[in-house]
Order: sequence, then structure tokens, then C-alpha cells
Amino acid sequence: MINAAGILFLAPDDRALFLKRSQQASDYPRHWDFPGGGAIDDETALETALREAKEEVGRLPKGDRALLTRTMTDFSTGGASTSPQTAPILTSPPPPGVGAVATTLSAANVPPVVAVRPAATSPPGVQAAGTLNEVDYSTFLQRVDREFEPQLGDEHEGYAWAPVLSPPEPLHPGCRIALARLSMDEFGVAHAVARGELTSPQKYENVWLFDIRITGTGTAYRNKLDEYCYRPPEIYCNEEFLQRCNGLPVVWKHPKKDTLDSKEFEDRAIGTVFVPYLSDGLRHPPNEVWAVAKVFDEDAADWMTKHQMSTSPAVVFRNPDVNQKLDLENGSTLLIEGKPSLLDHVAICEAGVWDKMEKPSGVVAARADAIVTISPDKLHQLDRNLTLLSIRMSNRAAARRARA
Repeated sequence: MINAAGILFLAPDDRALFLKRSQQASDYPRHWDFPGGGAIDDETALETALREAKEEVGRLPKGDRALLTRTMTDFSTGGASTSPQTAPILTSPPPPGVGAVATTLSAANVPPVVAVRPAATSPPGVQAAGTLNEVDYSTFLQRVDREFEPQLGDEHEGYAWAPVLSPPEPLHPGCRIALARLSMDEFGVAHAVARGELTSPQKYENVWLFDIRITGTGTAYRNKLDEYCYRPPEIYCNEEFLQRCNGLPVVWKHPKKDTLDSKEFEDRAIGTVFVPYLSDGLRHPPNEVWAVAKVFDEDAADWMTKHQMSTSPAVVFRNPDVNQKLDLENGSTLLIEGKPSLLDHVAICEAGVWDKMEKPSGVVAARADAIVTISPDKLHQLDRNLTLLSIRMSNRAAARRARA
């Protein structure tokens, strides 16, 4: 993994600073990009961006910087995005603005969804596969009160202040999503996460946008019940089920009962499902339902970002006769599920049934440097910490009720 970062300097009238790489650049020679480069030792992304910007423009203008985008690119597959995400399969057209972004990124004209797939050949100047792998790149935004003249080093042969809507060409592909991000609303950011153009999570004003699994399909094992279950893909992997997922509550751990009530919703809700989609098997396993979810609770978002969490959906069968139960030779049972009458919520948990006895994978948090791997000897402490977080959330809800 190569960690890198840069700064998009933005002057009044939405004019940004672009630097032209030299012919000797190791990748994308003679392309335009932002000041930035690779990390040294254990630098943070911001430290890298500040050092590289100062080295490449000769000065560091005063001002605040905020993280604008974070992307994952795998040059060993020809420069295709490999953020932990697959392209969504939706039958409806993209929301206003999303098609325009997709057009910029793919040169396609308003497709329903643009899939991010490995390119057939490596981009200009990129090293052969195996010598350069994933690049984790963070772009910070800094607004400046006026344009300034950079003092270029050997890595670049020119510079330009240009409108963000008409940047100089050829433009480094990593810059396009950062420029597009400037005009995105939360719906556009969510679709970019779903397409794999932006990593999960993304912070948009007061909300975190996380890529989460709603449900898997096929066969899984419920340890507590010593029961195998089979969830038919044709029941879940369709447009109707996606529509049922819109607005689905995202809660912190399951309530004591199968479904939410007013108190449990108030105590446990941390967000809602925003953009549901179907996996096509590029990054997530095939025949799974995923979504970009809005998470409003800062404590939960911080935990989900730093720890590898998973998800567990809650479905209700009003008529149990739609299910079939078979006895297996080993003494276990197999439950073949029918169509659920209610999709009640999706819970954030330490491990879910649809992890299928493998490591937790239902929540995508791209901060690999911050993720804490859950080992068996840490499960007890993890459960205790999760309980404490749940108590804090419950106390906040009780305080809100008291004030009301």
C-alpha cells in the first residue's frame, strides 16, 4: 500500500492550481495534477500533503485545510479504482448531478450507473503490475484569497490557475473525482461511494456516509440456533427489494425484541439507509444487497471507522408457512426462507450471520491504518466497549426525553 496526499488550492471564482508533471515522472508524465506525493515513514495524510505542497510550490499559504476526498487506486490492475466497493446495479437513472459526474469520469453519456472496472492496459508511464500496487490518496481542500505563483521543482514543468469546470488536459484521473466532489450534494457523494470512486466512509457536513451490507443470500449458519438458513437470491436481489430498503433504520445492535418500538428506535437509531444497490461481484460477493447509509451519531461513526464492524438485518415473516424447515443428518436444521413481510432494520454489530463464519465484513471503513482487527481474546473487551457505547447512547436519549 502506498499512502499519498495532496492539496487542491482554490482561489476566488473557483479557479484551482494545477501543476504539469515532467516528462520524467514515474507515472502519468505530462499530465496535470495537484501538489502532492507519497508519504514518508509514518506521516499522516495531512502531514504528507503539507510537506509535499511546500516542496512542489515553494511555499505553504496560510489557511485551513479540510479533507475533500479519499480514493483507493490499484495500478496493478491498470489504474482501476479498488476502493472496497462494487458498482451498483440500479434500474432507475442517476439523480440530478450524478450523471454529469459519471460523464466526466468515464466519457460516457448519462449511463444509469458507471461501473468501475479494471482497464485493459496500464495508464501512461505506470510501472508494470506487481511493482506498484494500491495507492491510498487523500486530497485536502484549501481556499486561498488570491492566486499565487508557485516555485516549481524538477518534478513539474509548468503550472496553471484554471476553472474547476474546465481544467487543463490531459488531467490526472485522480484529480477528476476531487473536482467533481466540489459540486456534489450528499446524494452525489453517496453514489460516488457506491460506484467505488470514493472510499467509505465519507464525511459530508454533519453526516457520515458508510458502505454497509444489508443482507447476503444463499446459505449461512446461525450459531445461536444451531440452524442453517437459505435465503433465495431471487427474493432479495431485485428492484422491489431495493425500494423496500430506502429509509431503512440503521441501529446500534439489535433490540431485545425482533422489531423496533418507539423507545428502542430512539435509543438505538444512528442513521438510515440512503442508496441501496446490488453487488455484482467485483468487490463484494455476488448476490448481496448493499447500501450507502447516512450515520448521524458521531460516537458510532468513530467506532465504525476505527473497528472492523459488520451488519445484521432483521426481517419478519408474518406467515411462517412461507418458510420451510428441514432436519439434517447431523441434528441441525435447515430453514429455507420465503419472502419476508417486513424488513425492520439493519443492525451494526461485531459479527453477522452473512459474514458466513468468516471475518466481519458488513461495514466498509477504508481507514486501514486505524482499523483494529478483532481477535478472539479481544471479543470480551469489545463486547464491554460496545455495551458502554450503547449505554451512552441510551443516556443521551433519556436526557432528550427529560428535556422534552
